[in-house]
Amino acid sequence: MQTQAKSKIDAILKIIEQLGRIDLDDIAIAMSLDSKIIPPISRATQELETRLNIPLPDELQELWQKCNGLHLFEDKTYGQSGLIVWSPQKVAEKQKTLRQNSDEFQDNDLVIGEFLGDSDLLVVRCNQNSLDFGKVIISLAIDHRADWYYLPYLLPEFIQKFINSKGEKFWEV
Repeated sequence: MQTQAKSKIDAILKIIEQLGRIDLDDIAIAMSLDSKIIPPISRATQELETRLNIPLPDELQELWQKCNGLHLFEDKTYGQSGLIVWSPQKVAEKQKTLRQNSDEFQDNDLVIGEFLGDSDLLVVRCNQNSLDFGKVIISLAIDHRADWYYLPYLLPEFIQKFINSKGEKFWEV
């Protein structure tokens, strides 16, 4: 399983490296969307698993071994679009605050990022005994859990679809 996760993450990171900056110029708006990979730091995932006492899916471990976060289609002009996948350190910092502010999160929900321009969050399920282990959920800040988007994708597939949609929220269509 680890080898499969590694090859998926490697492929995703190669695509992100090639994305770079996209300039959008149309009559209504002019803005730039940046995508970048934050360089990795060692042992971050092991420390996070220990600190939060939560098992991490192979794909998430592999991602964090290769980078310390992602910025995908980040609107540098207005800050109104894009996805930020946080570093393991930021994930650990944010978990307590997020759980205090919402009773919608379950024990094995790991919030790993945010969508810019709104308060939606990127969540990965980390319950090894559940069929949705490693699957992605989009948490909607003002909605109850029943209204969240439960996606049938592991993290690499989700990121690939997000890239293919050029940063558009393909799950809302």
